[in-house]
Amino acid sequence: MLPGALAGKNPAPPSKRSIASAEDAGRAFAIAKPKLAVVYHYKDEEGLGDAVRKEYNGPFVIGRDLMVINVGKTVTWVGKSSADTTPDADKPTR
Repeated sequence: MLPGALAGKNPAPPSKRSIASAEDAGRAFAIAKPKLAVVYHYKDEEGLGDAVRKEYNGPFVIGRDLMVINVGKTVTWVGKSSADTTPDADKPTR
């Protein structure tokens, strides 16, 4: 069961539904505070970045197939994100 902060109902129609809504992902990222938040495998990416940003203001990308993310003291990635929404101050060197 999800914690109370994440227990919202997914308003998307079943044909467009993912495991969690973009807002749910944003709330989870806000709690976890990852070095780089990544969402992927959403059926409809339109508005995805904006929806995550409603709840989360840290480094964030929408992952794509074959994208490689290296996590260490810094975070780097190779491959084009469909929406690089990482604030400029938080962008790693790629």
